[in-house]
Amino acid sequence: MKDFFVPGERDWGRIFGVAWLLVVAALSYWFVYQRGQDQNWDLLNYHYYAGYFLLHGRFDKDIAAAGLQGFLNPVANVLSYFALSSFRFPKSAWFILSVQLLSLPLLMLITRKIARDLGYLRFGWSEFLALSLGVIAPLWWSELGTTFFSSTTTPLVFLGLYLGLRFFEKETGVSVLISSGVFFGISVGLKMTNLPFAIGFWVALTIVSVGLEVSRVSARLTAFGGGLFLGFLATAWWNLYLLYQWKSPVFPLYNTIFRSPYYEATNYQDPRWRFGSMWEFFRFIVESSLGTSKTSEVAFSDPRLAVALVMLIAIIFARRKFPIGKEASVFSFFFLISFAIWSLMFAYQRYIIPLELLFGPLILVWASQLTSNRVRVAQILAGCVILAVALVRVPDWGHLRNPMDLPNSFDLRLPEKISSTPANYLVYGVPNSFILPFLHKDSNFYKIDFSGKTEGMIRDRIRRESQYPLRILTNQSVASSIPERLSRFGYVPSQTNLDCSSFESGSDRFVVCEVTSAIQAGRN
Repeated sequence: MKDFFVPGERDWGRIFGVAWLLVVAALSYWFVYQRGQDQNWDLLNYHYYAGYFLLHGRFDKDIAAAGLQGFLNPVANVLSYFALSSFRFPKSAWFILSVQLLSLPLLMLITRKIARDLGYLRFGWSEFLALSLGVIAPLWWSELGTTFFSSTTTPLVFLGLYLGLRFFEKETGVSVLISSGVFFGISVGLKMTNLPFAIGFWVALTIVSVGLEVSRVSARLTAFGGGLFLGFLATAWWNLYLLYQWKSPVFPLYNTIFRSPYYEATNYQDPRWRFGSMWEFFRFIVESSLGTSKTSEVAFSDPRLAVALVMLIAIIFARRKFPIGKEASVFSFFFLISFAIWSLMFAYQRYIIPLELLFGPLILVWASQLTSNRVRVAQILAGCVILAVALVRVPDWGHLRNPMDLPNSFDLRLPEKISSTPANYLVYGVPNSFILPFLHKDSNFYKIDFSGKTEGMIRDRIRRESQYPLRILTNQSVASSIPERLSRFGYVPSQTNLDCSSFESGSDRFVVCEVTSAIQAGRN
């Protein structure tokens, strides 16, 4: 990392680069503070509970309490749970932000490596503009200080990319490719939507190795693939747990393949974001400059997508292309392949936050292919920065304003009777799993609108834990269906008494009812 942080002599360019990093970090802390306490839907739905689930070892107590998303690897959510349960705002948000900001020094190192490959021996205006263009990344800003972890796992992706690029620095040994694969593998294990980046680098490595001896190509790909396997193996304990407990290593996903008896034979997909045709894809690129919600629940705008497309077309049709080095070539292929895989697999905007931050160095590379005049390259980058600043729009996933006097991070106000005594909880509706960690630690939580295949398990658990009262918890908007929900578990509405109370958080109102009945669950 000596490129920036251990200068051999006083280099004002490097000093300016480090100053840039500190300024962006300071702006980030201010930005997170002025937005207020994070209340994104995923936090309320599973982020907070997933960290609680893991740290408190609730593997044998709860059944699908956070629904489908609760079966994703919970390790990345430990950060969110720890921050929100240990600190008050703004310290909680700043704690998460500090991890997310690890992407910045890595972005600087990646950009410096690419700039050197293009002939920029010292940090200068072109590199500064490329870095500035990179951080004008609307989805990255939208996640700062929040529990979304596309931005939290981005440093792992960047570490993998940086080490992979280092391999081409005087053809260092393949051990650096193993290390690169390890970091990509960990990022994939923690968040499966990082898979396009691992595949993207592997394919890019293959492309630039064409023409070499088969043994050398094989050594490169085997080293990276082995590291990728080792990195994923570090997180695979979760998949082994799912296999043991739920009979599928990726439960409940791809259940037409793994056939777990605890979920329907279906492959869960979210088709909302998919591109139906190439025309729809190109229209999205164009519309993203002024605002689009095609790939996101909340509209955003990012003109850099259209700029990159125009530059790529210009490069394809350019009569004269100026050559670039291997590191810049690998980086370009990595970006294009990763973006293409994302477009086909997910097309959900937050999942390409690593690429969002890399738009600056990408445009630096492509501008250098169109002209060898460094002044023109700097002018192109300056124009892109001005355009991006003018048009970018950062989405907001939900925040509580003026959060200093809240009783907790959710402004959740539970009745004392409910929070102080253990119970078996039947839970349905969304989002509400964030409430569960605030209930008595000996309680058990069973989600009853997850799958009909788990209802038998829940009946058995209720019968086995009969020393606890039974309560049903849901959002007030769907509370009218409580009698119907209970009837599925052996409670006859006409013979069932419900002692109900309501409470609220900063996001919604909820109802919890204690259930008493002449006909108890499991006896019919």
